[in-house]
Amino acid sequence: MNYETQKLYDRLKNNHYAWVGQNASTGTAHPITGMMSMYGRYIAFPDRKTRDNFVDNFYNNNPSEYATKCSVNTGRRYSLGCSWYDYLMDLAYCDQHDINQ
Repeated sequence: MNYETQKLYDRLKNNHYAWVGQNASTGTAHPITGMMSMYGRYIAFPDRKTRDNFVDNFYNNNPSEYATKCSVNTGRRYSLGCSWYDYLMDLAYCDQHDINQ
């Protein structure tokens, strides 16, 4: 891992994330591994309690869409079609959960 990637990882590793999506692949396959990303998005939360509450009470009219708790390391399984750096950039610019919603 180069310096820039390590610096980005260190900034993101203490955040709390949820992944909301479906059990469907999307995009192009990773050029080396051949793995693909899953269809969905990441949401960042200010603390663990808020994130856990969001995931536990998640409901959508689409029955195939679900939410799951994740960290920087465990959320990677949903974005296997991109590089590690691109995945970290996705997390850095993901939606921020607004508690007033």
